Amino acid sequence: MRPRGIVGLKYAKPFDSVLVEMSNEHLARQIDLINSRFAVEQTLANYVRRVDERAAVELSELFTEDSVTQLYVNENGTDVAFRPPLIGRQGVISAVHKQMNKQWKGKWGHHSTSNILIDIDLETRTAKIDAQLVVLKSLQAPPPENVEEGSILFLGTVENVNSGYYKSRLREIEPGVWKFYEHGVVLDLSPHYTFK
Repeated sequence: MRPRGIVGLKYAKPFDSVLVEMSNEHLARQIDLINSRFAVEQTLANYVRRVDERAAVELSELFTEDSVTQLYVNENGTDVAFRPPLIGRQGVISAVHKQMNKQWKGKWGHHSTSNILIDIDLETRTAKIDAQLVVLKSLQAPPPENVEEGSILFLGTVENVNSGYYKSRLREIEPGVWKFYEHGVVLDLSPHYTFK
């Protein structure tokens, strides 16, 4: 029986020889692909953080001037738009001020992403994202009476309020800087409020 674990490192030698035989052009392309994927993933991470903070201007800076953001609800496997699209950075800023701040007033939300699929096209300098999202809401509860001095209590609830997918397209606008030009948010649960 062959031992497992670190002893198997001796088998890494053939991989080293493959790297040596790669052309500089191929290696540069692979490095570009890795760097681009990282930058796209960072853009998505910055997006969810700015949404959580409801930082309208900072959030809008992650979008191109001509971007289109569409909110959908998944109805039996079909993505159905439930409001007009947000156009450009100003549309994003307006949505934060007019809808998100009202919707989350007195609450704190966390948008979490996972299972992020990224497809980079190095020729057109564009990327597609398909990522799962979960939206959590945190509500602080008041402390009970007669709490012993020095006690540390974490009181409140954390609820899963929605889930879905981000289905987006990004464009590299300058080396290493990727921005959303099409951003789709597909939610599993229908909204129970109206937009004005």
